[in-house]
Amino acid sequence: MLVFDKWERVEFVRKLFKSFKGINWMKKKSLNVFKIASTTLASLLVLGIVFIYILNINKFAGLTGDDFLYHFVYTGEWPAKNGARTYQNLWDWVQAIYIHMTQWNARLTSIIFEIAAMQIPKSLFNIINAIVYLILGLEINILASGKKFIFQPIKLLITYLLMWFFLSGFGSTVLWVSGAANYLWPTTIILAFFIPYRFNYRIKVYYSIAAWIALIFGILVGMSNEVGGATAIVIVGMFTFFDRSSGDFNDLWWKIIGVLSNAIAFVVMLKLSSKSAETQNYGVHDRFAVHVVKVVEGTWTYSGPLLIMTLFLAVGLIIVQRKFWKRIFSEVARSELERTMLSGMIFLLGGLAGVGAMIFSPVLFPRLWFAVNVLLIIALVNFFGAYEMYSEKSLLSRIILMGSALGLLYLMIPSYQTHMNNLKKSYNVFYTHEKLTAQARKNGEKTVYLPGMPVTTDLYNPYNGTPYIMPGNSKKLWSNVWMAEFWHVDRIILDNDVAFQNSGQKDFNLITSVNTFYQKHFRPMESNSKLNQTDASGISVKDGRVQDIVTNRIDNGNLPADKPWLRNALIRYVNAENGQVVGTEKITSPINEEYDISNASFAGYQTLKKNPQKYIFSESKNQLIDIKVKPKSKRVTIYFNQSTKGEKKITLVETRDVDAKVGQVVTVGAPVGFKFLRNDTTQTFTIRDQSNEQSFNVIKLPLIERIQSEIWIYYAIAIIMVLIVLDLGIAFFKKSRKNIK
Repeated sequence: MLVFDKWERVEFVRKLFKSFKGINWMKKKSLNVFKIASTTLASLLVLGIVFIYILNINKFAGLTGDDFLYHFVYTGEWPAKNGARTYQNLWDWVQAIYIHMTQWNARLTSIIFEIAAMQIPKSLFNIINAIVYLILGLEINILASGKKFIFQPIKLLITYLLMWFFLSGFGSTVLWVSGAANYLWPTTIILAFFIPYRFNYRIKVYYSIAAWIALIFGILVGMSNEVGGATAIVIVGMFTFFDRSSGDFNDLWWKIIGVLSNAIAFVVMLKLSSKSAETQNYGVHDRFAVHVVKVVEGTWTYSGPLLIMTLFLAVGLIIVQRKFWKRIFSEVARSELERTMLSGMIFLLGGLAGVGAMIFSPVLFPRLWFAVNVLLIIALVNFFGAYEMYSEKSLLSRIILMGSALGLLYLMIPSYQTHMNNLKKSYNVFYTHEKLTAQARKNGEKTVYLPGMPVTTDLYNPYNGTPYIMPGNSKKLWSNVWMAEFWHVDRIILDNDVAFQNSGQKDFNLITSVNTFYQKHFRPMESNSKLNQTDASGISVKDGRVQDIVTNRIDNGNLPADKPWLRNALIRYVNAENGQVVGTEKITSPINEEYDISNASFAGYQTLKKNPQKYIFSESKNQLIDIKVKPKSKRVTIYFNQSTKGEKKITLVETRDVDAKVGQVVTVGAPVGFKFLRNDTTQTFTIRDQSNEQSFNVIKLPLIERIQSEIWIYYAIAIIMVLIVLDLGIAFFKKSRKNIK
């Protein structure tokens, strides 16, 4: 038995406690390593899945519009007299960029990207474009969380989900080659430019190198695009202003160079573009008041929910952080919470400045809201990070974060599939064009007849609003001429009688499995939501009912009284598929006379071979002959034309193709955001043999009706708002009590 004296016992307890303390430290370190590893792996998993989804949708986006032109050395809007030529050396690039900046527009950064994108195979572009999409999402998170972004997989997932829903004009800004080169790719340069300003980088050495980098990035950002360049001036200017007193002049002058180069490059771009052919191409502008209303409506349509949530978080944080404004304008060191709030405010103001800049834009394409929504997403992620800091990552904040991710994911899966279904139809047309032109070149044919591209209003489709094959004199049609140059034929002529071919291209297995699982276990979302808009939805086909056809007795009023030997017979054409009489025909002949009915037929139906070929008239005065027929199948193109009150101009909004049989009744829903003239949401028509087209006039829904059709989105936002208010209130109460003590 061991015996310890007093001091030995004390020393023993001390060593024992120290060993336990070491064990606890080891446990904490192990848990921390596990947390870092697991969150990093989860973030990498999110990146991998997003890459697959974006690469998949890129596969089904063909070339359109400017893509064909930028494959060749740019010499103007039309090919040179001696024909278009491809890029051979660096001098070709210099010439093309110079001519483009002086004749069309001066978006230097976008021009470089646009030319480069069309010099590589489309399959390689798809991969690069998906990677750039990932980079944009990473930059958004870096601008909110810094180096910690990789340990926040849920925020990363939410960011990419928000990008899916709010990168305005997704088809023309992400999937269209020329659009991605003008919006998606330059935006990654713009956000990279923001990073040293956002985190107030302090350069200890190599100040000149930092200044040169700021100068180059400032020029590239300023000459990227109109909205992106303008908002960048506001954002880097504000960061420079608020960080002006923190550090010596060496930490400030390179930032000033970046701001000035950004501003000067932007002004130069506007000056060069102001009298360009592109600007003049937009024609007559709206009256100022009308234009402002359109900007407001567009902002609500493309940014509404995002802007509401961002403004709400901003106001909520300012209320609980009552000294925020005083502290950010003072020279005291700012806490991480205050810095994050300030960043959110700056990006929010930058987004609103982008909206203001649109007032001076001659046109309001949906893609103009691309940069605005990117800035609003950055602001929202910053504000949510500040909210988490203030509430000390409360349980409620984690529930809100996870619930938002699950809710957006629930919406995204059917939305993705809906837009994919629409895009695949357009891609099949492009695939048909590729195959037919390749076959023509192989056969030595110089003229190729191609089917037209269906009109679409789906904002996730790159063919929405972009010029493609047109009817008319193919030698005078801009799109036809460049398509002919690209596919090395003399002429491309529109011919809608040419059949489409199916590409046979399929989704990646992961996407197919997710869609199957979703359809099996979850209720599909309503198709009338903005998040699921598509021009392929809202069509149903069913068998029609033939009205006002007498099928069981015959009218003998045509028989003369002095010829009693004549009889009538009624041929009834019976649809063999449903037994319905679709038409009748009366024939007359003497009694006991053999009548040839082998050529009996009814318009829109095919007479079956097993029908009787002859008929012998009897003495009956009510003779019926049944001829079995089968309805012909046909494709009908439905045109939706927008008519505006007070204007005679009719605008084609959308086309849909429906495959149906003669006699069937088709019910169609109005395009998203529109209604039929009599306030109906659906219209019906019967498939006839005489025509392959059907037209309907529609009018745009008032803004309030568009909001009401998506009211569930605002209910969800309201619930999140209530929870955040509750959590901020609890955190504010706790901090107040703590300060009192």
